Amino acid sequence: MGFGVLVTKVMLIALQLLVAVVIVGSFATLATGDFDMDVGEPELTLPDAPEGLDDVDDLLENGVNISLSVPIELTIGGYWPITDFQYSFELRAANWDHIGGLEPIDIEPGKSTDLSLLEEINYSPGEDDIYDLIFLGTEFSFSMNISMGYLDNMFKFNTEVSAALTVGPFLDLDLLDVENVTYDGNNLSIPIKTDDIIDEINNLLQDLIDSFDTDLDLGDIDLEDFDLNELLSLLPEGVSVPGFGASFTDDEGNELWTGDASLKVKDGKIILDIEGLTPEELDALASQDGVTLKVNVDLSIVEDFGEDVPDEVQDILDVLDGLLLIKSPADDILDKGQESYGGA
Repeated sequence: MGFGVLVTKVMLIALQLLVAVVIVGSFATLATGDFDMDVGEPELTLPDAPEGLDDVDDLLENGVNISLSVPIELTIGGYWPITDFQYSFELRAANWDHIGGLEPIDIEPGKSTDLSLLEEINYSPGEDDIYDLIFLGTEFSFSMNISMGYLDNMFKFNTEVSAALTVGPFLDLDLLDVENVTYDGNNLSIPIKTDDIIDEINNLLQDLIDSFDTDLDLGDIDLEDFDLNELLSLLPEGVSVPGFGASFTDDEGNELWTGDASLKVKDGKIILDIEGLTPEELDALASQDGVTLKVNVDLSIVEDFGEDVPDEVQDILDVLDGLLLIKSPADDILDKGQESYGGA
């Protein structure tokens, strides 16, 4: 064997040993805890709740900016950097989705690096879904893929993160007194818990009043310091205020029943009366799961107030017409109505 050949073989053996040492050292880095990735729980955060009609209109028109955060911290020891660290994610709701991610980057060894996802995402699926967020809350599904390379991509790592995230509702007002629902064979009567929400109702109505430059004189009602209790005290027992629409929908948003509704005063309480609901229709609705009740202002019964009505009044009516007042799960309401009628 020639001397040159021997030297070449020795160098090849040495090179193989060096590669082996590098590989073993790399495994040692991973095995001894010098390499660590900590991924925290994904979180969605809503902005402040809408304070009045202007804010609600803005949500319906422009959507909601939701903050998405996922804590990610990567610690790498040894001598070799992480290469091509990247992630992609998808945030999905019933009629909407958003895809994002981080482009590949290299990360130097010997330190901990904060790689957290923090992104503000505009959620704008459509009016009905925004109302869901306001009144009921919305469930999102989140999925994330994280990948990286080590030792010049000799080793590849990949991990998946997924979570179901529920946010909202914005306005958790607990409007309806479900425990005291009654049904008489025609009207489904639901007491409204005004005592619990009096401040919120006052703020909403005051916001509406303040939105218009009006000199309206409503007699004993002071528009400058509106109070719903004051209005209720002026209403005679049994008075009925028509001009509302009610509908029941299934969990896919399909209308199951639609009709008229009114507000009545009984024993000093406001009662929401859903009118013209037959016992057969009530039974059919109650037999389904995931039914939702929606109540909105319906001023179609009023077509012409005359030429002498102030513009400010017409402006208020235009804002109110179609305004969604209540969107609430209705399974318990329907069951209570059946119990009341069956026990009558």
